[in-house]
Amino acid sequence: MVEKSLLYDCREKAIREVAEKIRINFMNKIIPAGSETISKTISMGLSYFPKDLDDCIKFSDLALYNAKNTGRNKVVKYIKDFSKTTLT
Repeated sequence: MVEKSLLYDCREKAIREVAEKIRINFMNKIIPAGSETISKTISMGLSYFPKDLDDCIKFSDLALYNAKNTGRNKVVKYIKDFSKTTLT
């Protein structure tokens, strides 16, 4: 599942801090599943408006796919090298 969220009027450092808090809290959540419990992880891709204005959502997707393809359970900020990757 892929969800998209926008944070308004934030500094880049604050956005990463919020994303990391979400990731850590999600990872530490114990989910009851019948007689068992499970835990999950989350990966996130970040891009910044207006720095990445033209393709902000696309750039966030590229960063997300990089996070998933390089180990998961992490927050990755978009960098221009990701644009060499195509979305499938």
